[in-house]
Amino acid sequence: MTPMTTGLWMFRRHRPAAVLVVLVVTAVAMAGCTGREESRSPSPTASPTATATASVTPTPDTVSVPGGEKPPTVFDDDCERMISPTAVADVIGFPVTVRNEGTATAVANLGGLGCTWEGEGGIIRAAAMPQAALGETEFPADQIPYYFEECDPGWVCGWRGEGERLWTAVSFQLWSGMTREAVDAWGQEIGAAITAAFGVTAYPSWEREDAEWWPVLDCARVAERLSTELGTSVTGEAGGYHDPPAPEVLLAAEASHESQCYLTFGPQQPPVEVLTAGGQAWAVPFFESDQPYDVGVDGITAYGNSGYDSIDSSAYSLTDGVNAATVYLRTQDELPSDEILRGLAVIAAEGWR
Repeated sequence: MTPMTTGLWMFRRHRPAAVLVVLVVTAVAMAGCTGREESRSPSPTASPTATATASVTPTPDTVSVPGGEKPPTVFDDDCERMISPTAVADVIGFPVTVRNEGTATAVANLGGLGCTWEGEGGIIRAAAMPQAALGETEFPADQIPYYFEECDPGWVCGWRGEGERLWTAVSFQLWSGMTREAVDAWGQEIGAAITAAFGVTAYPSWEREDAEWWPVLDCARVAERLSTELGTSVTGEAGGYHDPPAPEVLLAAEASHESQCYLTFGPQQPPVEVLTAGGQAWAVPFFESDQPYDVGVDGITAYGNSGYDSIDSSAYSLTDGVNAATVYLRTQDELPSDEILRGLAVIAAEGWR
């Protein structure tokens, strides 16, 4: 999908240097937020854990959500309902205001919500996702130390909570003085407040139909299939993130079967980049100004990505009504981009299998 940023952790898929593109995104990079010599150091002492005092509103029967539709968002997509700026400020020790950056598509695909607050002392990001939407997906064990055990006082420190109904994460980027102990205390208190607020909402129980979700791509297999479709040699390899994603994005991307392939047509040709995700048809087209693009393949709808800006490549979104893909194509390669896009659409219609 077209990458989004979530304030603290910057996340985008790795793109080879040969592919020179400029992708329009709405977030502001955080580089200017580090390195101040003078700063405030909020007390790491956590106040008593917040508890729910109101009675729980009865929830309706379990709702069935089609595989390609967006599920209900926790807290009705309202950051004020998740936790107020005043409550955040009470925990960290300086006033903050909400900064509307939107929720990453992968997180929204699971009914999750991400919110950002900022003040003179730094920036805080909190996210919540229903545990039921995660299924058996667990946070990658090899990434736990980086995200939740280590702490770089000049960058970002994170905390996570795993309740019975809600998974939460809080990331902090503050001035000097941020420690692992302080982040754990702040995170526990903010997480407890979010969990308590969720406990008194009427968030429905829902089940997602995911039988038709695309799998994580076998890039070598996709390249082999595309070679047959186009009658030319194609090689494929898996890509990854250039910068660490926010912890909620990393977890949600795994639960949504997100994947990325680089498909190469020759040693002198920059690769074609393909990103896919299960269940994200609801996000296509990505922009209201995106125009339909006829790929000539039954079952696949395509759009030109109007938010993508490059002098030598184009971006397209594809959907089969349940899943979604983004394809970045060079416009000056020997093999016409229309043929490549149609070949990929044929494979997508087959479920990438």
